[in-house]
Amino acid sequence: MKALLTGSMLMLGVGSALAQTIEDFENALLDAQTMFRAPRYSGSTSAMLETKWSVGRVTRMPRPLSTLSLAGVQVFEAQFEFKWNREDRWCRLTTFNTTGRPNPYIDVTKKLKLDLWVSAPVRLALGVREVGGVGAIGNNGGTSGPIEWVAPSGLVSNGQAFRPGGLLLTGGQWQTVEIDLSAIPKGIAAPGQVASFVGNGRLDSPGGYVLEHLAFSGEGLHYSVQVMIDRIYQTSPSETSRGDKG
Repeated sequence: MKALLTGSMLMLGVGSALAQTIEDFENALLDAQTMFRAPRYSGSTSAMLETKWSVGRVTRMPRPLSTLSLAGVQVFEAQFEFKWNREDRWCRLTTFNTTGRPNPYIDVTKKLKLDLWVSAPVRLALGVREVGGVGAIGNNGGTSGPIEWVAPSGLVSNGQAFRPGGLLLTGGQWQTVEIDLSAIPKGIAAPGQVASFVGNGRLDSPGGYVLEHLAFSGEGLHYSVQVMIDRIYQTSPSETSRGDKG
């Protein structure tokens, strides 16, 4: 059995530990903007993207099918194309008040993992909102509070004048991306790991944190990107990734 529903959380067996699923899109309506908005929804990055591509929807998993452990049959698909003449090329794939899984709480004492596929090399950072309250992982944490960029390494800027950078993803293969939030310094400056989007460049929330967006930064001057996200979940810091089924 892929999942056992417990309250409002999906508890999945991963190795010897339990993974807390934020979203796996298995129960989402097809073509819905579950958890994420379409790529050109955000005014912060819509001018950096060509108008002909702005796909953001739940769909049946297209080929190549995922071989990762606990792969599902539905994914969130995003397609966008960076403008050729913009050096500040990045896409803000936001969770802002979506009809399904909006503004989800995350636990910064755990790892956050994404099972995903990207068609071309891009860099990934998390946009995390610092909110006043706390809640269960995946619940709606609201839209009030500053936003910081977080990545294991590779953040290259503060503020909105340039792309954030972050972790380099390999194009053309299913992969589990792991960001150990417990290892990111809290309350102090952490260059390369924490940078300001609209915040102070530190993780110092008075309450909890919300996954406000995924930030995909372009590595080339002009190309299109397809993203397929099968699962977003959290595990304990001691849990290691297990790669493919076979």
